[in-house]
Amino acid sequence: MILITFLFYSFIASAHELTLSEFLESAWQSNSTQAIEQGTQEVIDQRIASARGKYYPHVTLEALDTDGFPASNSDLHIGGVMGSPFRKGWAAGVVVEETVYDFGRIGAALEQAKAEGILEEAKLANSKMHYLSSLGGLYLSCSRTRSLLRLNDRLMAWTKLLMNETTKYAKTGQRSIVDRSLIQSEVMDLELQKSELEKYESTLQNQMKLYSENVECQRLSQSWQPRLAKLLQVPEPSLLLARAQLEISKASYDGALAAQRPTIKLTGSAGDMQQARLVPEKDYSVGVGIAFPIWNGGEDSHREQSFRSAANVQNEILKIAETEVQRKILGLKEGYVRNKESLAGLEQNLEQIRKTMSLASKRYQRLEGELIDVRDSFRQMRAIETRRIEVLSSLSTESLELALLK
Repeated sequence: MILITFLFYSFIASAHELTLSEFLESAWQSNSTQAIEQGTQEVIDQRIASARGKYYPHVTLEALDTDGFPASNSDLHIGGVMGSPFRKGWAAGVVVEETVYDFGRIGAALEQAKAEGILEEAKLANSKMHYLSSLGGLYLSCSRTRSLLRLNDRLMAWTKLLMNETTKYAKTGQRSIVDRSLIQSEVMDLELQKSELEKYESTLQNQMKLYSENVECQRLSQSWQPRLAKLLQVPEPSLLLARAQLEISKASYDGALAAQRPTIKLTGSAGDMQQARLVPEKDYSVGVGIAFPIWNGGEDSHREQSFRSAANVQNEILKIAETEVQRKILGLKEGYVRNKESLAGLEQNLEQIRKTMSLASKRYQRLEGELIDVRDSFRQMRAIETRRIEVLSSLSTESLELALLK
């Protein structure tokens, strides 16, 4: 019956535990940050669609009414038959314009829109990486604190058992009252640490509940290998930003180059007017034209050279960013391996110090050894156990950062 009750309460205690991956996914899906990601993608798609719209005919409905000299109204920018200088009075109709060929102007504008989209993605990736890393750090702090509490409970149980034994022997005069006081100081230190850890854990749990209701973190484990869903993975922001800046420079260069080439346009209109003067009245017009820029004071050629230099600079910046990302990933992987090796060494040390402490405790209980041997081995074991938790924490942090990178 006692065992059943214990298992029941153990189940209740862990019923709301979430893994790191589950917590991050839950927080991401319930947070407005996901809506920002979707909204940003919509902005990018619409910008690209807007730039692509330059490939299609543009249709406008135009009308005007004038008096006096007809040709003096060119500032109204009314096209087709409605804008004819041989018209008098009112006119209205439809104008259709189509760029037949522009030698890369529209293509450069489209590439510019795509590059600006990559820039928005880089900004979003930076925010997303910061958000998920911050939440991951919050969860891992909670896991580390919970692991330290579990260690504290184990040490407390052992220390109280030793104190009871010492108290019993002190009453018979076989142990000094000083021994009991020294062990009592260890108990008080553990109780103080437990109180501090419980308060900190409560603070962390309250923060986590802002992102996911009824959540508890798991204790650190050597077997942790975060497998994050694709929606949580993030392109390395610095690399994405460098690529975006390079693509923008290239698109700007292509645009400046295209601005020095001809443009072929087709225009047509159909409408009506109050009166035609000097020429027979027509209700339509069709035309095709080519404009070839010759020289504009060197404005376009200098812009071309400027963007070419900028593209070269951004290309070098991209190389640096790629090297930095490779160094970061390499550092995380090597740190992970080092911590794995440290963990293996700590496990061996723990096994040895546990044997030493067991031997010292038995000798002390048989009145063959001194308390100093027990205290030294206890403190060494406590230090190694704490170090093991710190290494597990570092290991989990490195695993998380590697898992976040797409």
